[in-house]
Formats: sequence, structure tokens, C-alpha cells
Amino acid sequence: MINLHHTHLMASDIDATITFWRDAFDAEVIYDTDFAGARIVFLRIGTGRIHVYDQPPKASAKAPSTTSASKPTNSSSSFNAC
Repeated sequence: MINLHHTHLMASDIDATITFWRDAFDAEVIYDTDFAGARIVFLRIGTGRIHVYDQPPKASAKAPSTTSASKPTNSSSSFNAC
């Protein structure tokens, strides 16, 4: 059996996140405060904890550019999988 002490989640809608964990997993709010300009909520689920932070991602992830200048070239050999 694996036991998880706690994990951290960043939430763009912290109230909806708390509601989800309460409804789906019977989570209990054990700590709710503001720290450094962000709301922090600790949830208890069984013996584990989830720390939820009201901090949406700062920037969306973008795939690296695939311009011809960034593509590797291999004109002298080829690879054939069997």
C-alpha cells in the first residue's frame, strides 16, 4: 500500500477545486488563509493532505518552434525500422 503525506495543487478557481475534492473524496478543510497575496487551503482526505494554492499558471506552455532552421537534418543517412 502506498501512503501519500501531501501534495500541492495550483488552482485557477480555488472554490471550485475545494468543492470537487469535498464532493468526490469527502475532503475536509483543515486550514484556510492568505499568504503572500495568495489564498492557501489545506484539505484532509483520510491520512493524506492536499495543499491548494489560488495561483493560476503565470504563462501557458507553448510547444517549441518547428521552423526549418530548428529541425535537425540528416541528409547523409536514413533509418529503417524493422
